[in-house]
Amino acid sequence: METLLASPKNSELLAGAFVVAVIVLGVVLPRMARRFRVTSRRRKFQMVQDGRTIRPTHKRQRNPTPIASPRAWLGSPLWLVVLAIGLSIGFKLQLELFGTNIPLSGAVTHVRDGDTIEVAGTPVRLNGLNCDELGTPLGDQAKRVMQTLAASQAVSCTLNGDRTFDREVGRCHLGDGRDLGEVMIEGGACSRCARHDPLRKYAAAVAEAGPFPGEYPSYCWWLW
Repeated sequence: METLLASPKNSELLAGAFVVAVIVLGVVLPRMARRFRVTSRRRKFQMVQDGRTIRPTHKRQRNPTPIASPRAWLGSPLWLVVLAIGLSIGFKLQLELFGTNIPLSGAVTHVRDGDTIEVAGTPVRLNGLNCDELGTPLGDQAKRVMQTLAASQAVSCTLNGDRTFDREVGRCHLGDGRDLGEVMIEGGACSRCARHDPLRKYAAAVAEAGPFPGEYPSYCWWLW
């Protein structure tokens, strides 16, 4: 269960399921219950006389300018949706802070591209980093920068327990303590993948580097 919760991919599925559950419990079910109560009340006030069903002619007076109370506002569907989204974001941040941390240390034996290296033979996808694909000018440049920066260098990585294809996912630091992803972003070779950087560890590097001229895939979009 610990591995399941610590996986970013699984955490996003759990957060999505949590949002759906809150919306169903807080919006759909109360509306169904309200409709059932209204129907029951109408049936209660029906009068049967001479084999005919006669509905009462009087109607309850409604306030033409109702004043929204805090209780009504807190029970509105929009508030529940906002609350569910906020809780799901908090859940993702909690997993980022307290999720599984698997250490991996060794020399970089191979550089696949700008955001994937092999540490002691283990492929590692650098989390929160977005580089253009190989075969593009910026993608090939990012690979060369990473080779210059990390090839044959000793690095220490922290894996989060997730996998993408054959690669582990995590962040790696050089021997002098510098974050590989941060260095790549500051140099303009790559950009920040916001969806996988919820704690905004690379936000300052992005601000220093300026706008990234390369591609920004849709899976990297996030609220901040």
